[in-house]
Amino acid sequence: GKGNATLKKVALNIDKLEIVNNIIKGKVSADISKNIPYVEADLSSDFLDLNNFNRAKPTALNFEIIKSAHASSLVPNEMIPFDLLKLADGKFSLMIKKLMLNPSLSLDNLTLKAGLAGGLLNINALNFNIDNGSANVSAVINASNKSLVATLEIHPKIVTPPATKIAPITKLNILPFNSCFFAGVPINH
Repeated sequence: GKGNATLKKVALNIDKLEIVNNIIKGKVSADISKNIPYVEADLSSDFLDLNNFNRAKPTALNFEIIKSAHASSLVPNEMIPFDLLKLADGKFSLMIKKLMLNPSLSLDNLTLKAGLAGGLLNINALNFNIDNGSANVSAVINASNKSLVATLEIHPKIVTPPATKIAPITKLNILPFNSCFFAGVPINH
């Protein structure tokens, strides 16, 4: 890719960034002239396989320092790193045509639009297709009070006989919580 940098601003055009057999393209810029850096990222990938990041696989990241370090010093007790949300502000967009979560589950046409300001991460839209339906997620993660509020809308593609009408659950509000499961990963604070 190409880029330019000054002591206050950095801008990169990424033609091809390969990370464990995943290719990412896009633009990233950062203004570091203020106390809180402002980062903008517009990234995309045709195919992103999260299984490649599994450390047990030979194709995954396999650094000697990671092998010898103690997990307790590298992995925080909090599943959401709230303090990291206070380190920068920014605007982010992401588009992935196919995201492999595991060998039997993938998301198609995933798009994400988010903003970060003063420790408040606002996920305006996380949209994706799954199986024969689609889903939309919006969320606000607040570092100040260590909270997460999310809304999930599911749009199943249901084929029903004409004489039968089924009203599927299409919206789920997730209110502030102490612990829950999101995508199979416990979130505690």
